[in-house]
Amino acid sequence: MKNSNRWTPFIITMAFIAILFGVFLYRRESGSPIVSLSKIENTSEGIHPDATTVFQNGKININTASAENLTLLPGIGEKLAERIVAYRNENGPFLHIDDLTNVSGIGTYRLNAIIDYITLGG
Repeated sequence: MKNSNRWTPFIITMAFIAILFGVFLYRRESGSPIVSLSKIENTSEGIHPDATTVFQNGKININTASAENLTLLPGIGEKLAERIVAYRNENGPFLHIDDLTNVSGIGTYRLNAIIDYITLGG
């Protein structure tokens, strides 16, 4: 009886780890997007007027998106979104995705976090 009780915490821990791993794999494979077109289109005023120019193929066009639209990206808050728009207004449209690193507050790490959710447009 004493030996079987010794393994109980180990078995419970392993079961918990297996469940967490399963949830991780399920979420990773489901590929649910962080940026959702419905978040910006279904505003209280109705369909967002720039929805077709802001979103292309489910991605945010960084050359046409407003600061509000840019805050939908992971890790992009209001201030950083405003800096992106200000940089774009001063320097013209982004020619390469990597040009975002010229904006104060965006480095390689942050760029890699949003790269799958952005586009330069058509």
